[in-house]
Amino acid sequence: MTWGLGPWGLGPWGGSTPPGTPGLLDASPYIVERRGGTVIRIVGSGFTDTMVVTVRQMDTHIGNGYIFDPRHDVRSTAAFVGMPTLPDGVYDLRVATDSGTVDLFSAIEARLHADQFRVLTNRNRWAPAWAVGARVLSG
Repeated sequence: MTWGLGPWGLGPWGGSTPPGTPGLLDASPYIVERRGGTVIRIVGSGFTDTMVVTVRQMDTHIGNGYIFDPRHDVRSTAAFVGMPTLPDGVYDLRVATDSGTVDLFSAIEARLHADQFRVLTNRNRWAPAWAVGARVLSG
């Protein structure tokens, strides 16, 4: 496959050399919501529209990050990636393009956010009292 600059930007439509292997520098924010949906910004080089971001832990594939719209969320030096639902823990990111694969170790930590913790704590505190059946309101 040859690469070149075409009507839609850099891609496999003529040219001589592919872009370089991607390089990862940083991901922010470092802490993501464990229930998923947090968008992180990956900073590096050599990103392309066809890149795939995977979330890994100890060489185990956990899930794929998702890119909403490559036309807007992927640049050659930065990409915006949504995180899947993850158990609590620290995770590595792997970015794969047509030119190669690179890992960013301990890139993100998934944890329960403080507001979620408060909701769950209060719900657990009051749930036993309300878990006994239907209530009749009297005047």
